[in-house]
Amino acid sequence: MTKLGIVCGLAFEAAILESAVRKSAPTNAPLIVCSGPGPDRARAAALNLITQGAEALLSFGIAGGLDPDLKTGNIVVAARITGPETLSCDTAWTARLTEALSKDFTIHGADLAAAEDVLATAEDKTVLRRSSGAAAVDMESYGIATAASEMNLPFAALRVICDTAAETIPPVAAAAMTWEGRIRAASTVFKALGHPSQIPDLIRLGRRTAEATSVLENLAGLGVRSLFRAFG
Repeated sequence: MTKLGIVCGLAFEAAILESAVRKSAPTNAPLIVCSGPGPDRARAAALNLITQGAEALLSFGIAGGLDPDLKTGNIVVAARITGPETLSCDTAWTARLTEALSKDFTIHGADLAAAEDVLATAEDKTVLRRSSGAAAVDMESYGIATAASEMNLPFAALRVICDTAAETIPPVAAAAMTWEGRIRAASTVFKALGHPSQIPDLIRLGRRTAEATSVLENLAGLGVRSLFRAFG
């Protein structure tokens, strides 16, 4: 059986998967790591999983919407990752993943764009949408795809839309993410008190994140066996 390595950018994403694995106790449990945000950290984490025996790589977590038709909670299985180069996801594994999860979820096949930093404004997202043609964006998938390409291993990306193309991420929220992939919630709220104009966007983002997290939990809880079967 193929040993799957899963890289998440945020700690809560990895925790969701780890909890599902503990509950389902699959016979071929995946290797799971939180890399922290950014393609370089994600690539390094993916290469480390390969040294531990991973034979295929999956990017898992939330993403930002670029396509205005994508809503919070929509699930994207990527066809390609666009960045400095365009990297294709493994066609056979992506098809198997889509087929396996489609029994329980609606899946959107689309390209993901790479970002070095959080895209905070609708204008930023529009610019990237036009230049890349991608439907969604995240900060880790390109790095993981690069590691897979370097080691000639299959790669797939499974992401849930959090903030949509039209929504703004307030600066206090963008600054809340640590390099370890954790969210400093308490300090974010404290900082927001000093910037009251950002509070409505912060509240909206909190709701969107909770909705996307619920979908991630459903994916992990209901789809975990399908997920592992898809990767052999």
